[in-house]
Order: sequence, then structure tokens, then C-alpha cells
Amino acid sequence: MSWENPAYALIDVDAETMLPVNWRIFSMDLVNANESGTPEWGQLIDYTKDYGLGDGISPDSLYNLAERL
Repeated sequence: MSWENPAYALIDVDAETMLPVNWRIFSMDLVNANESGTPEWGQLIDYTKDYGLGDGISPDSLYNLAERL
């Protein structure tokens, strides 16, 4: 949608087990970028910190998060 700010997600993976341990979302405010002339990306969501997923983003922890919500 043209009125939404651009965003991307990064999934951190444990190098030894190859299991995902965190999911972070970054975004850019288009209005600020157009006014300043410089895009600035900032972290919007950190799943382990923002949602209290201390054991990472395993299927069980995401299921428990969904139940809490």
C-alpha cells in the first residue's frame, strides 16, 4: 500500500542449531525521510524483548505468545 512505511524483518538464527532465536522488524518513516532528505531505519519490534520470549522464537514460545494475546 502506498501510504504505509517500508519495513523489513530480520530473523536471527543460532549458527550451531540453525534454529531461529529472534525476530526483529525495522521500518522507515517516509514523512521524516522526505523532510530531512535522508532515510533513517529504526527497530520497530524485537520479539524476544517486546513480547517476553526469553527462550527465543521457537514454535512453542510463539504459540504461548498467541495464547497470551
